[in-house]
Amino acid sequence: MKRTILILCCIFCTIAIYAQKETNWWYFGSGSGLNFNELSTINGVENMPKAVRGPLNTSEGCFTLSDSGGNLLMSSDGITVYNKQNQQMENGSGLLGHSSATQSGIVIPKPGSSTEYYIVTVAVRIGENANAKGINYSIADLSANGGLGKITTKNVQLLPSPLDENIAGILNANGKDFWLVHNTGRYFYVWAITAEAGFSATPQIYDIGFTPVIDASAALGTLKFSSDNTRFARPNYTGKQMITGFFDTSTGVVSGVKTTNLASISTKPYALEFSPSGEYIFYNTSESGPMYRVSFNDVRNGLFGINTTLPISNVQLSPDGRIYGIKINTSTLYVIMNPDEGGTDIRTMDNFLVANAGYGLPTFAASFFNAKPVSPKAFTCAGYAAKLSIETSFAGIDVPTYFTWDFGDGSSLVTQTFTAGTTTYTQKHTYDTAGTYNITVTPYKTGSTMLADKVVTFRANIVNCNIVSNRMIRDDMLNTARMNQNQ
Repeated sequence: MKRTILILCCIFCTIAIYAQKETNWWYFGSGSGLNFNELSTINGVENMPKAVRGPLNTSEGCFTLSDSGGNLLMSSDGITVYNKQNQQMENGSGLLGHSSATQSGIVIPKPGSSTEYYIVTVAVRIGENANAKGINYSIADLSANGGLGKITTKNVQLLPSPLDENIAGILNANGKDFWLVHNTGRYFYVWAITAEAGFSATPQIYDIGFTPVIDASAALGTLKFSSDNTRFARPNYTGKQMITGFFDTSTGVVSGVKTTNLASISTKPYALEFSPSGEYIFYNTSESGPMYRVSFNDVRNGLFGINTTLPISNVQLSPDGRIYGIKINTSTLYVIMNPDEGGTDIRTMDNFLVANAGYGLPTFAASFFNAKPVSPKAFTCAGYAAKLSIETSFAGIDVPTYFTWDFGDGSSLVTQTFTAGTTTYTQKHTYDTAGTYNITVTPYKTGSTMLADKVVTFRANIVNCNIVSNRMIRDDMLNTARMNQNQ
């Protein structure tokens, strides 16, 4: 006998990783910047960020950080740290980065703290002398000076010069710690950053098995990771190569490193960015050389990609999922509208910025607190407990202390404590009446401070199994409900 059960499919409202606001402020170039909190339609393109003036005057390296509400926390060129009011932070001068380093530094939330941040700086390679101090970290405490912050620890060396001009911060798979990654020549250096030990005393070192062309300018170029932190790419500027590989966020292991010869392109590769899915790479060549686009798999198979002919000097993934580009010594902004579709739609916004760009755009550790629903079973029978779950990741910025669950049926809210290192949170709830119910999970930082942009909503489909007259179908449905309850 043919049996058909018609049920209402569950509908889920997921939260995209690029909805996070910790990257909403960008400062770069000769006092230029973008504010993704204020959006408007410009030249027919909706939701364009506002061009703003910033405190930096940097030819290349720069980095900024905001909180989960999009409020600016700090910015820097690697030498001076500016607070949220764009004034020099107390004790915030004399850091050992350099505005002419490709990536002069990065801000990483200090695990176990809600107010302290590691500022990791990178020295310049070209023109370095015996006084160059390599990679160092300082600590900013934003609880000081009424929230304006203070540098409480300064210039602790992690790696001496000579080194290359790149840095990356990666969220550990445990959801609470970090990895710091640097590539110099044939070696990758990986530090663990934990609440218990801070930076590991010595980094893990991975030999990629070849020595790139060695000269001072070989040190140039960005090190970028895909949004899920599992893929990386880095240009070898002088050698005209693209170095790619894989990263294990649980162990910090670098693996599968390959190099692609880009000798047939006209100029040297300098900066790059991944599309949101990590499938595509967009890379720029020296000065105002053209931007190329290529899939991650194709570049690993020896292809250098498609020349867009656009004179883009650097690119950066934005909170809206687009990729934005700049051209050195101009106020032009480029917008890659569809990076996950190959980046064929690129808009040019002449005279957009309030001041000229340099070579650099801000470096971010892109993994911040994020929550999404776990797909429940297709349905649960009324009178049986439905299993409802969310998965979380976080990186120390506005981390919640608890969640509230609203099951959408008028029952009392249920409070669940947030525990560092725990990534899945589950509740079981019994619905007495059939229907489709909206579940809302709301994270709170302290007291009644809601993290409004992190709220998770999804639906549960509850059916009345008793109305089915065919006993065999009814038994199947009830068995499914019991299975849901037991899992």
